[in-house]
Formats: sequence, structure tokens, C-alpha cells
Amino acid sequence: GLRTLLVCKKEVTEAQFEAWFARFIEAGKTLTNRSEAVDKICLEMEHDMALVGATAIEDRLQDQVPDTLRFFLDAGVIVWMLTGDKRETAVTIAATSSLTDPMNDYVEHIDIGDLASDSAEAVVKCKAQLEVINGCITKGDKKVTFVVDGPALMVCMKPPLKDEFIRLSQLVNSAVCCRLTPLQKASVVNMFQVTTGLTALAIGDGANDVSMIQEGKVGVGIVGLEGAQAALAADYAIPRFKHLKRLCCVHGRYALVRNAICILVSFYKNIMLSLTQFYFAFWAGFSGMTLMNGWLLTFYNLAFTSLPPLFLGIFEKDLEEDAIMSNAKLYPPLADGAYFDTFTIARWFIEAILHSIFIFFILFQWGLQLDLQEKHNMDIATYGTVMCSCLIFLSLTKMALHVRYWVVQTFVVIFGSALFYA
Repeated sequence: GLRTLLVCKKEVTEAQFEAWFARFIEAGKTLTNRSEAVDKICLEMEHDMALVGATAIEDRLQDQVPDTLRFFLDAGVIVWMLTGDKRETAVTIAATSSLTDPMNDYVEHIDIGDLASDSAEAVVKCKAQLEVINGCITKGDKKVTFVVDGPALMVCMKPPLKDEFIRLSQLVNSAVCCRLTPLQKASVVNMFQVTTGLTALAIGDGANDVSMIQEGKVGVGIVGLEGAQAALAADYAIPRFKHLKRLCCVHGRYALVRNAICILVSFYKNIMLSLTQFYFAFWAGFSGMTLMNGWLLTFYNLAFTSLPPLFLGIFEKDLEEDAIMSNAKLYPPLADGAYFDTFTIARWFIEAILHSIFIFFILFQWGLQLDLQEKHNMDIATYGTVMCSCLIFLSLTKMALHVRYWVVQTFVVIFGSALFYA
């Protein structure tokens, strides 16, 4: 479509202008309802004007916007379009960008018309329209999208419709909110995050999207023709909307995989080290005597096992980029806690506990058979060194077995750490 702007003129006397300008200055000093007062003064001047001409700037979608949105919808992501455009323009943009398909999907409207947003009639009307949306969701034969404007949204975000509106907002495939102010955009994001506890990603390209971007747990700004305000206020900046797909699906996935493996192996190796000393305390009478030399305890995390978790957190991958970008079904498991859910964390912790038990008590029984105190085959420091060696090599072996994507750097630090200790 075209963004149009009318250019008009009006001839006024100097006395008329001075009188109007004085009222305009006073309105700007108002402490309450300042914007309404300024608008009212401006409307006094903006009438009986002569049309000079009109401008029209083509407002078209960026490349691959429909493909990107279709990918996220197929991945099960709920997409909301928050815009200040009028209802007809917003619905057209949603259809053009593949956010909704009016020919095949249910597209239901929430509209109160000329009713006041605080009237009982508006509540009744919105309630009836929400029931229609609920019926479409219940059928389950088509995707469901609802369209709501600013005044109707204010009704739905307040009791007694708030709970029902939030429930339906999580069941629809997408939503179009039109005629919204920047503050209303931020309110929608805040409402969704607070009531559902889910993560909202807010993306925009203009100064009017700054409040929305800052309200979202993840803010993405697009550097475009409308300036860099959105990009400067965001957590991430991208040059085009199509790059959101790579940001979330590739970089987001790899960040999750790398952080998960780095955290898990770090806890694993330190739990084993701590528990072996805890077990030894029972035989040392809780005297504070350490099983291993101080330099071994220091260099265990400083040199012998420090680099492998770091490099796993930098280079690890679970899938190739082409496979991730082409299959939307790979995205939903990440939202369900893949690679870092309660079961995975518990499994690593249990393995660390069991391995520490095996290492300590097997070596302990071996030490008793040698009778360290009477035959003096080895002292306690040597015994602790043997146990520390087992912990180090077991930790490095565990890390090597969980590497999915071998690179030269990962190979060097894992086997180099083993050789450095040996």
C-alpha cells in the first residue's frame, strides 16, 4: 500500500497567529492531559485549509517476510502483530505477510464500534465475540486469528474479560492488534509475559516500537529507513526481518546447546571432586585433612579440566545449519526444555554421584588390601594423586563422549588437557 500525506495551507493574520500560539504554549505547559490539550489547540488551526498536494510513499514488505512468518507459525510460535495502522490496512498486511490466510483460516474481529470502552454494552459485545473465537478454536479444523483494535483491547484487558482473553490468546495461531499506541503495545507484551510466565520476543523497526522492545524479555530491533532508535534500544539488532529466522533458530539453538553442555559438564566434574573429599572426611574423623595435595585441587579446575567446558561452550553444535533452517519441527522441542530440562540435569547429577562413589570406594578397597599404614606401599598423598588422576581422566572422557561436533580446537583442548596432566 501507500502511506499518504496531505499538504495544505492556510492564511492567517499575525494577530490570529499570536493569539493561537499563546494558547499552544500554555497547552504545552499543562501538567495533566497535556497531549489532549495540545491536540485540541492544533485542531483549532487545522480546518478550512486549502489543499496544495499529496505525497505517497510505497509501504511494502521486506524480502522473505512471508516465508519467515510461515516458518515460525509452523514451529508452533504464537505471532502477534501490533501496529498503529487502521483495521483494514492491518488485515491486508497480515494476509500479505502470511500471518493469516483469510480464505482458509478463521479470522474473527473484536470491535466495539462507537461504544465507549468503559461502558457495559462494550463488555457484552466483546464477550460475545470472544465466545465466537472460542467456538472456532473448539472446532479445530482451521487456524484461528483474531483482529482487535485499541479501544476493544482496553475492554478485553480488564476484568471480567481479562482471564478469558488471555486464555484464548494462547490458543490462537496469531493475532492482529491495530490502532495501538506505543504504550498499548508495551502493555500487551507485559500482560502476556506476566500472566502466562512465557517469554515474549518483541521486534520492531521504529521509534514507536521502543517501549514494546524494552518491555519484552528479548528485544530485537531492525535497522531500517525509520532510523536506528529501535536497534539502539534492543538486545539484538538485525538488518532485515528475514534474519530473525537465523537469529532464533540457528544462533538461539546453538547458544542453548553450548550453554547447556558447558554448565552440565562443569557441575559434573566438580560434584565428583567435592564428593570424594566428602566421603574421605568420614575416615579422616572430620579433622580437615585433605585427600589430595593442594596443588592438585588448585589445578584441577585451573588447568586440567577448565578449557574443555569452555571450548564446548564455544564450538559445540547438535545439527547442521541447513537442517535447522529447513525444518520448523526442530524448533518446538527447545521451548519444552530440550538439552536443559529437569530430567537432563538430574541425570547428570546422579551420574556424577554414582561415579564419585565408584571411584572412591573401589580405590579405597584397593588401598585397604595394600594396607597403606602397615606395609607402607604408598602414602596418603600418592593415594590421593591416583584418585585425582581417575577423576581427571573420567571427566575428560565424559566430555569427549558428549561432543557432537568435533573441531580441531575441541580435540586439542580435551586430549591436550589429558597429556598436560600426564
